[in-house]
Amino acid sequence: MPRVLSIAAIGLASVAIAYAMWLHRTTNERVRTAVAEAVRTREEALIREWKPVLHDMYRDMRVAGVKAEPRTLEELFAPLFRLMNRIGPPGNPSPARP
Repeated sequence: MPRVLSIAAIGLASVAIAYAMWLHRTTNERVRTAVAEAVRTREEALIREWKPVLHDMYRDMRVAGVKAEPRTLEELFAPLFRLMNRIGPPGNPSPARP
């Protein structure tokens, strides 16, 4: 009888460990998917909110190469980064004007 209980306990423990490993792996995948979806949704909301303001600013500053429908924050802010890079390199500011 004790031998049967030992074998049953080992079998049950093995099944529990296998289930825990499977659950851990699938939970990680679900969490990664949920986080990626949340980030994508937030990025879309930020683009919808900031696009009109930035496009007006780009138009007023006559910045070229502005995408009409940016899909990422990088695409939305790329014209601003190009504009800032034209002002002067980080270690060499533009000369002051009187």
